[in-house]
Parts: sequence; C-alpha cells; structure tokens
Amino acid sequence: MKSFTQSAIAKFVAKFLSDNGSQELVDAWNTQENIEAFNIVAVKRGSSDKIKDPNKPKRGKSAYIFFCAKKREEAKANLNDGAKATEVTSELGRMWNALKASNARVDRKLLASLEAEAAEDKARYNEAMEDYVAPSDEELAAIVPAKKTRKTSDKDPNAPKRGKSAYIFFCAAMRPQVKDDLGEEGKSLIMSELGKRWKDLKDDDDRADELAEYIKMAADDKARYEDEKENGKSAELVKEPKQAKVEEAEVDRALKAAEVDRALKAAAACDTEDEQEKPAPKKKTAKKADEKESPKKKTGYSYFCSHNREGVKTDNPAMKAQDITRELARLWKELSKEEQKAWSDSAAEL
Repeated sequence: MKSFTQSAIAKFVAKFLSDNGSQELVDAWNTQENIEAFNIVAVKRGSSDKIKDPNKPKRGKSAYIFFCAKKREEAKANLNDGAKATEVTSELGRMWNALKASNARVDRKLLASLEAEAAEDKARYNEAMEDYVAPSDEELAAIVPAKKTRKTSDKDPNAPKRGKSAYIFFCAAMRPQVKDDLGEEGKSLIMSELGKRWKDLKDDDDRADELAEYIKMAADDKARYEDEKENGKSAELVKEPKQAKVEEAEVDRALKAAEVDRALKAAAACDTEDEQEKPAPKKKTAKKADEKESPKKKTGYSYFCSHNREGVKTDNPAMKAQDITRELARLWKELSKEEQKAWSDSAAEL
C-alpha cells in the first residue's frame, strides 16, 4: 500500500472538506489545536514525518571527524584554487588513509590524539544519555513547531512578457535560412550553427549595422515591456500542451538551481556529527556493455540552455552562474511555441 506523508494527508482532508463539507468544518480542521492533535496521532502511527527531539544529546564524533576539522584547510591548500567541496572531501579521505598507514612517530602520535578525542566525546555522549529522558509524543509536538506549508507563488500569469534579447531576435530571423543550408540531415545542428553565426556577426566589424538592428529590436521590445508594465497591460494567457508544461516545470526548477546548488555545496562542505569513520570512497567499477544505462533524453529546454549558455556568458561577463541560469530560463519563456518546438525537435534527434 502506498504511504503518504502527514502533510499530504492534512492537505487532502482540508481540500475534501472544502469541496464536500462546509466552511465551518474547514475552519475547525485548520485550528492549531486540531493540527497539533493530528501531528501527535501521525507520530504514534510511525509517520515518515516523525518528530525528532532537538534536546537529545548529540552522538560522539569519530576520530575521522576530528581529523577533518583539523586538516580541512591543509587539504584545501593541497588542491588548486577553487577546488570543489567534494574534491576537498576526497583529499581528506586520502590524507586520513595515509595517516593510518604511516609508521612515522609524529603521525602515530597524531592518530592516538584523535582517537583519544573520539573516545572522550563518546564517553560524554554515553554519560549524557544516562540522564536523558525521552519526552512523550505530546511533549514533542508542543516543543517542535509544525512545519511551514509551502508558500504558493503570487506571480501574475497575465503579467507582460519581458523583452527578448538581440540573440533571440537573430535566431528567429535566421532559423529558416540555417535550416535550408543544413538540410534534413543537419536538423540537430541548427542551434549550434545559429550560435556560431551569431558569434561571427558580433566579431565582424563590417556587419556592425546588421548587429545594430537586432540590438535595436531588443531595445524596442524592452521599452514595450516597461510600457506595458507601467500601464498595467497583461499578456494573453494561452493553454499549453503537455510537453510544454513539462518544460515549464523544468524552467521553474532551473530558476531555483542557483540557491539549491549553493545549499548542496554548503552541505557537502560540512561534516555531520553523526557521520562515522570512513576512508575515501572507492571508485565504481565500470559496467559491462550490456549493463550500461541508456543516457537520459534531453528536453528542448535543456538543449536550448546547453547551446546558449556561452552566448549569455559572453554578453554578460560579470553575471554570476545562478543569474545566467535565471536569464536562460527567461529567454526560453520568451520563445514562441514554434521556436520551443524547434528546440524540442532538435533535442529529439540526438
């Protein structure tokens, strides 16, 4: 039987009461007292959202964790500037293995010191647990606040469309010609060829007037957007096919990629207190030919990003990575349905 989180069940009940009951029932369900009571029942039934006691003693750290805290800066110094958190972790694992295998007096002394720290911290944890009394489910529910529900976006779906870039206008104008030049066999190369021709146009001083036309188109479209935004005009809402909705969701995920990426990097750089002693991870053995996983299919949006990321970087050398991702998502949304379909068709050819 499929399991559900207590938050999902709570939302379902609230919607069911709203659709089939009365407003009084909905209000009664959403009271703080009722939600707390529901959380207690969910915890008792072994819900996946089981509440953890924030006051429970922290487990003892291992010798490896103490080693990482002392040697992290040294591991960073061993690597090139800008090394990723995962590379630092791998270097720490290598250094730890080397320390344990060393017979040098200074290394044996350091290892003994780390193991002593770990033993002392473990004793601290065991002593604290002897005096620890786990609170009841009711007490936990009172201590830990209920999880905040996800805030729905207040973005107006009818807001004016942002102005297109000069590159987008260039692609719209040149795509038919490039398509004819490459023929049916070069269908998957259309976007690459458009990017190459755009770069050639910007590098050719003799074609400055042609480049200026596209820049003027972008400026006019930006002025149109600012005018519509100021006057409160709204873009017409159009229903989208299933594939477009899939790519729309991917765009929304891309807009959050920078924040998520930074959070993941920060998490990777930190050693959790519950982490156990372990050496650097072993390399995975290569799979046999018949066991290799088939590559994931690219969507039109991801194919668009892969071919246009360098162009955005070139046009905006000071732009950060997360802002570049956000700009690519914006440019994709401003493409017409035909243009998005062309990208999707090109991705399908791969």
